[in-house]
Amino acid sequence: MEDIVIQIRGYDGPCVECGRGGGMGPAPEVVPSAPELPRGRTVAEVAKATGLSTKTLYRMCRNGQLQSHKFGARTVIFDGDLQRYLDGHRGGGAA
Repeated sequence: MEDIVIQIRGYDGPCVECGRGGGMGPAPEVVPSAPELPRGRTVAEVAKATGLSTKTLYRMCRNGQLQSHKFGARTVIFDGDLQRYLDGHRGGGAA
């Protein structure tokens, strides 16, 4: 039985399994994946996830306790900013 060689369009190199083939143009360009973008959540989403009220979250953003970003009329809190706030306030009580 004869081996079947499958060539990928745009790949000029030999078959990975048998070493034969090629001749279909330049090898495909390897493109690095895009960096992962930070996940942002609306104030309403953060309120639902944390149990805090939207009013409290907006006040914390306004006072600089919690970093937020405005995109038009929408206020977005990135997960990293929320995590930094939470990490700094673990333990509950006042010192």
